[in-house]
Order: sequence, then C-alpha cells, then structure tokens
Amino acid sequence: MKPTDLSELKTNSAAMAARLKFMSHPERLLMLCRMDEGEVSVSELVTLTGLSQSAVSQGIQALERGLGV
Repeated sequence: MKPTDLSELKTNSAAMAARLKFMSHPERLLMLCRMDEGEVSVSELVTLTGLSQSAVSQGIQALERGLGV
C-alpha cells in the first residue's frame, strides 16, 4: 500500500462522511435500495415510503446531488 497524502485523505474522508450522513435518512435509504433493484416509478416510491409525491421527487433530486449522480 502506498502512502497517501494526508490532505487528500482528509478531503476524501470528509466527503464520504457527508454521503453517509445523507444516506442515514431512512426514507432516502429505502428509495435508494429500491432504485438499486431496477427501474422504479415515483408513484411506487410514494407507496413504499409513505411520503408525498413532492417529497419523493425532492428526495430523488437530493440523492442525485448528494451522491454525485
């Protein structure tokens, strides 16, 4: 294993911590797990999570921003 620049390691760990914090939201994680299984509609995610269509759409947008999709 080659030595890693400490500043790069700190930057990467901070970014990963932000992603993990983001994914700790139960409904976002539930949506992410379902989307990992394949294509899914917003209405299916609404039913799955119990959130409003607006909240699901905002959650999807937040996932895209937070995960760099």
